[in-house]
Amino acid sequence: MKRRKLMPNYVIVRNRDEKPMEYYRQKMKTFVGSLQSASKWNSKKMAQPAYDKLIKNGEKNLEIVDSNEIKITIQTDKWEDYAKRIAHADNKTFYQEVEKVTSFLIASPLIVEEIRKEIS
Repeated sequence: MKRRKLMPNYVIVRNRDEKPMEYYRQKMKTFVGSLQSASKWNSKKMAQPAYDKLIKNGEKNLEIVDSNEIKITIQTDKWEDYAKRIAHADNKTFYQEVEKVTSFLIASPLIVEEIRKEIS
């Protein structure tokens, strides 16, 4: 029976409640702005020694977090920003966006059918 390999998911985050968040990159011993560039650990327990060392060196506002939670936060922020931009847009821009969304919704059954055809 083959064991499933755990994907490294845990990251050390500084200032989680602020934008932009910063992520620890152990190799460079610094914080970076990209989740993709952050060091990742398989569990909180495995990230703990790096976290403890950072705290010992005076770092504050750190958390060990599952990167999937961060991805959800980033997506939510993206849609909130979009909603604000559209809500405050001039009429022309607003109606152009409504037209794009409406066109997609109308075409979506046809898109799904085309994808099904390609799969089979």
